[in-house]
Amino acid sequence: MRKEGYAVQKRKNGFALLLSLWAFMVLMSACSSLRWSKTELWEEADRYLSPAFMAAMTHQSWTEASEIEATSFLTFYLAAAYENRLGFSLPETTVWTEGEEPLIPAESVEESVLQFFDVNLEHLHTSPYYNADTSTYTSYGLGGAGNYKITNVTLKKSVMQIDFELYQDDSLLQSGTLSLQRKGEQFRYQSCTSVPV
Repeated sequence: MRKEGYAVQKRKNGFALLLSLWAFMVLMSACSSLRWSKTELWEEADRYLSPAFMAAMTHQSWTEASEIEATSFLTFYLAAAYENRLGFSLPETTVWTEGEEPLIPAESVEESVLQFFDVNLEHLHTSPYYNADTSTYTSYGLGGAGNYKITNVTLKKSVMQIDFELYQDDSLLQSGTLSLQRKGEQFRYQSCTSVPV
């Protein structure tokens, strides 16, 4: 009887050990997905900063996405789609008419934007480029002078902070920090502080 009890206890201990090892492996796998080399971290930061810069979201301070002008979200979508960043691309259902700007289905724009920002559709629909009758957004050309420079990137737990500087030609105009929160496999934009220099 003692030998049987000892064997059962040994199996329980072995099972507990295997379960603990499995839990450890799952935890390490989850943690390793947040580990990047410095180069990879800065590339990831640039992937998120670039469309926000193009949309002028880094040119002002905000703590909630609803504080950002509605048209900036369309600009953000277009910048990411044209640069093939964040998994965006113009949908095949985009209507191209000669001599006019393309019409992009609202669902594509809104679905993409809502993946990265906590903003409601009512706010997005206040953009003058939104057409409720056709449920589309009118595209427009992107451009403008200026550029940015990433000065530092930190990743603590699930929060990425990107310190940046904004330039016009060679003149430093503003500096700030863009904060993002990791949700699943991607980051969501949380806030931005940006001040003139």
